[in-house]
Amino acid sequence: MHSLSPEPLRDALGPEDWGTFLDRRTAGAVERQRVHGLSAAWLEQIPDFLASAPLPRAPQPSLLHTEVMQQHFLVDPDGWRMTGLFDFEQAMIGDRAYDLVGVGLFVTYGNAALLARLTEVYGNSFEPCQ
Repeated sequence: MHSLSPEPLRDALGPEDWGTFLDRRTAGAVERQRVHGLSAAWLEQIPDFLASAPLPRAPQPSLLHTEVMQQHFLVDPDGWRMTGLFDFEQAMIGDRAYDLVGVGLFVTYGNAALLARLTEVYGNSFEPCQ
């Protein structure tokens, strides 16, 4: 999906400006987590963490699923080959690394070795935040 040109969908999918999108997400990060009940000790760490991991403001545009989960994969049980991906409700255009957040949480469940293998097979590595 990331290798397809997003241009035919540019009028239908946002955000119009990736940098502005990042600014809005960053500005609302603490409140989004507060609503979900995250404790104050964790909430106070969010701004410094986000500041420590600058993101590209004008990446190579890619089609993004934005919510990759195991439940969204179609798999042929004979040989366990992936045959499809569905549920593009929140699709957008932006930095391809954005999709790896969902993969890290909902597909590899935080297993660093599995995520490393997946990104290796994906064909592109991503520098980890220090």
